[in-house]
Amino acid sequence: MVPGKTGLLVPPRDAEELGQAILDLLGDEATGERMGQAGRQRVEERFIMEKTADRMETIMEEHLAEIENGEDPGRRSFQEGC
Repeated sequence: MVPGKTGLLVPPRDAEELGQAILDLLGDEATGERMGQAGRQRVEERFIMEKTADRMETIMEEHLAEIENGEDPGRRSFQEGC
């Protein structure tokens, strides 16, 4: 989630802030629509199965290359490739 672009971020356990965020979106239909579209686009870009598989393949190939070069692929976190 990208605060302000794909949704709104409120502090945990803050019902007043959550309520205000909901009211803000209800009062501004265009912003809600824009955030919904941006959220969907983000999901499609980042989490579609084919793209995820391609990223995983790239990460695995990089790790294999590091192993073949005598490097330690464990020093780099998996998150860096995602």
